[in-house]
Amino acid sequence: MPDYLVELNPKKNIDRKGMGRLKHPLQAMIAKARRFGQVSVKYNTDEQSLLVANFDGEIRDLNQFVNKLAANAVNHDPRIPISPEIRPISPEETQYQADTLELTEEIESHQETLIEYESRIDALEEQNKWCTEQIEHLEEFRGKEQEISDLTKQLHSEKTNLSERLIDSQKGFNAIQEEYGRMYGRIKTKNKKLQDQNSDLEQKLDQSLQKFVTKDPKQLRIEEVAESATALQYYEQKLQEEGLEDITDVFKITKMTLVEYVNSELHENFQSEELVKEIVNMPAFEETIFYGTNFETYNNALKTLNFLETLRNQGLIETLPYGAKQIYDIMESNLPEYKRTIAGFESERKRHNDLRTSASEITAAIKDYEKAISLLQIIQNPPIVNMYIRIGEKEELLYIPFGSDDSILRHESLESMGVFLPEPKKESDFSIYSLNVGKGAETAMTIKKNIASVLPKCRIIVEQEL
Repeated sequence: MPDYLVELNPKKNIDRKGMGRLKHPLQAMIAKARRFGQVSVKYNTDEQSLLVANFDGEIRDLNQFVNKLAANAVNHDPRIPISPEIRPISPEETQYQADTLELTEEIESHQETLIEYESRIDALEEQNKWCTEQIEHLEEFRGKEQEISDLTKQLHSEKTNLSERLIDSQKGFNAIQEEYGRMYGRIKTKNKKLQDQNSDLEQKLDQSLQKFVTKDPKQLRIEEVAESATALQYYEQKLQEEGLEDITDVFKITKMTLVEYVNSELHENFQSEELVKEIVNMPAFEETIFYGTNFETYNNALKTLNFLETLRNQGLIETLPYGAKQIYDIMESNLPEYKRTIAGFESERKRHNDLRTSASEITAAIKDYEKAISLLQIIQNPPIVNMYIRIGEKEELLYIPFGSDDSILRHESLESMGVFLPEPKKESDFSIYSLNVGKGAETAMTIKKNIASVLPKCRIIVEQEL
């Protein structure tokens, strides 16, 4: 029985993608049709047809099979109508079609290889173009060999000149360092001498004021006070003659003397708060810090600043050797700190110079001692100070230890100190505690001030009973 060739010819040209869409549903139909006989399928995309060859079966079955194939293809993609054609083929034609299909596949494979070779050729052409450009650059560089040789000789000559200048700069830098060392030694020696002189003056001043400190206040005469004031002025003048810019120690010693007198002899139990403020809160009594210890730091910063300025003015910065350049860079990076040190010292010096102008207030305070003599009557009969501390119920309990010599306010239980407060008197939402401070304790003014600083919300009522 002859073989038959079935061609499902689309009525319009379709591409590979369209042929692929028809391929899968047709394969399913062919698989079902194998019960009719041996069926093999070949796809001839070049001729825009699907070949079903080697159909071994009855012609009636073949017609039925072909019609089903065509109907299935149309149902799958109505845009591609199918025109089936059935004709018997000889074995030679079947073999020819098979060979043709094999050759077609081989040609397609060769075409893909050809495309790959063309891509490689394009890459080689790009590489050849880049190599040509590099060769042109090399040719251009070879033309400049003489120019490079001349520049090299010029650089060697400049290097020799720079080496000679560097040696000269090193000598200049060493000379500056030696001069700086000698200058620093002189300043250090002078500073030591001034400190020794200042210490000697302090000792003499302390000896002169000792009589004022240890003298019985009841027997101290106004003439002796005036004599002490004269001594203060004398030593202030001596300090100025020795070149010191401040008399801070004089003020500090004077303040310690007067405050010690007020604390030890008067117990700060003054009847007049205004008189206490007048004596203790004078500007001359403000706490100051002696900056003589910072004088050497100030000199070092100032000399370093001048040293860097000298290097810049003489144009030696760029010619410094490596080690010296490192030192200069460190100094330069610390320049803002030097300037802040100098500015701070100058500001401190100005403040202390302003403080010197208030020396007359010290003399006035000593002369006002005559006013304080009237307070000795209070000293002989110190008052009993009753403190009424009014604190909210939710506030922490605050108290003054009995007989305390300082103004520290403790936040501990009274029982642990052996001190018991009476039962508080209830008033609104506050509790009132009454505490008898006793003779010789803190002044009412100091206690009130310290309590207010620790617990600002509390209200304190102070009573003095003579």
